[in-house]
Amino acid sequence: MKKEAGFTLIEVIVSLIIVGIITAFAGMAIVTGVKGYVFTRDNASISQKAQLTMTRVSRELMELTNVTTAAPSRITYERLDGSYTIYTEDSKIKIASGGSPSGGDELVDYVSSFALTYNPDAAGNSTWSVSNDIQLLYAVKINLDLTRSDGSGDVAFSTTVNPRNNKNDGGTP
Repeated sequence: MKKEAGFTLIEVIVSLIIVGIITAFAGMAIVTGVKGYVFTRDNASISQKAQLTMTRVSRELMELTNVTTAAPSRITYERLDGSYTIYTEDSKIKIASGGSPSGGDELVDYVSSFALTYNPDAAGNSTWSVSNDIQLLYAVKINLDLTRSDGSGDVAFSTTVNPRNNKNDGGTP
């Protein structure tokens, strides 16, 4: 009797199953790595957009000399070089010169929430309004939520600005 060389059908099937399992795990690892990369890239992009926006809004509000409209999602203010409005429109934050909220330049898009709080108290409520003296405005808290491009939620950012050209000596009332 002669010995035949080769594989049996059972050996081939078992080998294919083992290769399939290894390939599935390798595929899941690659997909997880790609998702992590995309998540990190989106976070970096959102953080950069938020940082640029917060820096611009902070610089604008730091230099204000008077406020004519102070709403939670809109502020019209005067600086030494003119009147401006920061406002939200169509999930975007815009800034317009001339004090009119129209035709402004876009600062950031994918905005889910934008809120300004004037002289915030411990509970986060505004304690200053336009009817008060501008010298009593010592802080403007900016809260900004941007929506992630993959729809997995919002990312929150916050900062506080202390106006310096409103003749406030820096003390709280």
